[in-house]
Amino acid sequence: MPKPKFPRIIFTDDAWILNTDPPVKASDLREKAVNGYADTGGALWWSTGDHEVYHFETKIGEIFGFQQQSHQDLDHLHSFVHSAGGDDSYPKIAANVRALIDESGGPLNTMLEACREKGIPFFPRIRMNSHYAIDSSHPAYGNYRRQHPDRLISGPEERFPEGTIEHGIGTGLDYTHPENRNFITSIICECFERFDVDGVELDFMRHPAFFRIEEGFANRHFMTSLVHEVRKRMEAASVKHNRRLLLGVRVPPGITDCNRIGIDIVSWIDEKLVDIVVVGGGFISFETPVDEFVRAADGSETLVYGCIEATRDTDDRKLRALAYRWLSDGADGIYLYNFFTRSPEWNRRIASELTEIDKLHL
Repeated sequence: MPKPKFPRIIFTDDAWILNTDPPVKASDLREKAVNGYADTGGALWWSTGDHEVYHFETKIGEIFGFQQQSHQDLDHLHSFVHSAGGDDSYPKIAANVRALIDESGGPLNTMLEACREKGIPFFPRIRMNSHYAIDSSHPAYGNYRRQHPDRLISGPEERFPEGTIEHGIGTGLDYTHPENRNFITSIICECFERFDVDGVELDFMRHPAFFRIEEGFANRHFMTSLVHEVRKRMEAASVKHNRRLLLGVRVPPGITDCNRIGIDIVSWIDEKLVDIVVVGGGFISFETPVDEFVRAADGSETLVYGCIEATRDTDDRKLRALAYRWLSDGADGIYLYNFFTRSPEWNRRIASELTEIDKLHL
């Protein structure tokens, strides 16, 4: 099978609009979260939640504000994920998700329909882990981790010293547990088995730890088995939809780094498990060796994209320099992370400039 045809630029959206004053309506998602990417020729990949608390109409996972204890008094409960949005961030998201489910079936259904109307390839994005500092009593912490502390990297009782990497990743899911792998797999597959999406992204960069630090490489077969299962079910869904669905992954900025944390990305490419590989978090863009992923994918059916992050590289000259470097090295396109605040005019212009190497000569 040849490499899939896919836009040379991928825009991402962290569902920011759900953190605005409720009620957010389906028309708001169309006008403010989708229309800005019309006529760019790009794809839109949309975040579905964090910490196993989802802001879409899942029937398997936990939905913001639906299955949790009261969130009326959050004054003394910290959530790094929501602190930037103010104390009322969580209630806003919960209210908007509920309003959209009542009005149009839910945010994911609405985003999908709006993108289909505009001819924009649409992927939901699944964060494969999260280690944000969240009070365990905060509803954004999620019932799954609260009810299963034995399935976390730190275990139910072990405590690593504050300030260590071990402490930082301790509350994340430990993928040696089959229950964790099965649960996350079910969420991933629900996105393409229930919804007519174009594919799904597995985000291994938010955050990049899935096992205890010293056990990542030895346990890489666990993550490979998960990706195998997702691929098998995606192929079955492709037959049902009568079109090729695509599996994208975002991975650390280096093959050695991938191996170290348990992501056998070269095998995933060789075994035709993934269609699109996005390289890095965009935080060290000029040092990211996208070319080594290009070489790993040479002769395969896998597309390779370089990631640029908005808080690090926003100057047009830097964007053009990165795009020129990666496209010259054989990358298939550019992935823009956290640029969702830009105007439709900027989106159209940058999509044109960063995807045509001849223009980057100018």
